[in-house]
Amino acid sequence: MALPTTAVWRNPTESDLAASISAAEIEAYREAYADADLHGDPVAALLARGVATVRGYLRANSAIVMGPAGTIPASLVAPCMDYIAFDVVKRVPRANTDDRRTARRDATRLFEQARSGGFYVESYGLPETQGSSPASELASVSARRATPASMDGL
Repeated sequence: MALPTTAVWRNPTESDLAASISAAEIEAYREAYADADLHGDPVAALLARGVATVRGYLRANSAIVMGPAGTIPASLVAPCMDYIAFDVVKRVPRANTDDRRTARRDATRLFEQARSGGFYVESYGLPETQGSSPASELASVSARRATPASMDGL
């Protein structure tokens, strides 16, 4: 029997963002902030804001053991990228903003469900198969079965 792996919390990357928006949009976003005094890469700042948002929702659920600073559960990385992709649209004009708006709304709903416990989020350091609430386990099974013949005389 394989041992359960530890729940993965990780730092989202630009590659994760590129799964939600095009590389051209990422570069256009970077160029749009070229003159701004951001003290670093605007894409890294965007990722950090998304992570902070997700962690804020998760902190409200006391059943979730938080991972190290700057990390979120792997199961929420894609929704986080959908959430921040809308910020790119606000800075870089794009024709199809309704899809991004819908994706952001869906991601926000998922974060709200994680906050309320309606969507399970793996706690940091727990095995992936272990939830935040105790599970029941069958202690034993009897091989003996009651039949009409064995019940005769009762």
